[in-house]
Amino acid sequence: MRDVGLAAPATAGPYVERSRTVCHTRRRLLDDLRAQAAAHGAAGLGAITFGRRALPTDNSPTPIVELTATALPLFAAGYAEPQFRTTLAAAGIATLIRSGWMPADVIVADDAQLRAAADALADAGVVTGRSNAEIPGGTHMITAARSAVRAGLRRQAAALGADGLLVGPFESWWSATRHRVEVVAAGDAIVRWRRGGLDTQRPSPTIDLGVMGE
Repeated sequence: MRDVGLAAPATAGPYVERSRTVCHTRRRLLDDLRAQAAAHGAAGLGAITFGRRALPTDNSPTPIVELTATALPLFAAGYAEPQFRTTLAAAGIATLIRSGWMPADVIVADDAQLRAAADALADAGVVTGRSNAEIPGGTHMITAARSAVRAGLRRQAAALGADGLLVGPFESWWSATRHRVEVVAAGDAIVRWRRGGLDTQRPSPTIDLGVMGE
């Protein structure tokens, strides 16, 4: 299954909120995929993958981005639970179930960090007139944005009643001239496999997938 959405990022002040637009559009694409799966009687959606590519805009100052979401519908005879969604493929789903967990839903979160140029220069002790001065703080801003996205994913997973979370790779946009960083990521909310009752001794994991450090 595949769905496509066009996103023209909303301009807020001197910067473009790419991450917020990408996040909202991907949520809509997920809902569309869920509706398609339900119409076909699928028990769930696996191997959900997000794509993004810029489209030509005839020199327009506002970029147009094509966002896609693809998924593999999964069918199970006699499955009576609510439909699940996951970015994991078949092997990953099998490993998750064997480990005592079950995929629940895919969630998306975003964050942006904005730092005034004057503050950055003051912190570095740099004279404002230097055009080739290095502005510090980019790594710190990216780390802060990733932490906020991870926290947002945890809140959404908790609101769904999930017992754990698998955090996918982060997508980042960094503007050195505007001193702004934006981050978006998707995550898999997972629940404990309740065959024979809830295993209250099992810890609730928050695992980063495809992320090596900060």
